[in-house]
Amino acid sequence: EAADALTAAASRGPPLPVCASGNRSAQGLARLAARGVEASHLDGGTGAWAAQGHPVERPAGARTPWPMDRQVRFAAGSLVALGFLAGRAWRPAHWLSGAVGAGLVFSGVTGTCGMAAVLARLPHNRAAGDAVPFEETLTRLAG
Repeated sequence: EAADALTAAASRGPPLPVCASGNRSAQGLARLAARGVEASHLDGGTGAWAAQGHPVERPAGARTPWPMDRQVRFAAGSLVALGFLAGRAWRPAHWLSGAVGAGLVFSGVTGTCGMAAVLARLPHNRAAGDAVPFEETLTRLAG
């Protein structure tokens, strides 16, 4: 969705897509490269940047939710443990653990994660109310 604006912005200099871990920005970098746009990459994302002692500016009161992979591991582990414990009292409950395990296998094989998609919709994972709207960011990039 932002490819045209990023292509336009690249005429002023190589863009530097950044995310917390470097994974999503690397995917964006590959998409830009497919369009012939040269871009830079921050290996390890802002997490690695901060770990190396570089400054990271955050608005006052900004939320810092757990990284999505950590949220997925916590939720999946909790559901497996719940299924195991509940299965001791009510045998069919053990299927919860099996379903989560099957979902994790599917996620590993396909490279998608349904649990991450669901968790991303939770309020603590949404942009803050004062965040710059995506459309405005695109306008700024293209301008």
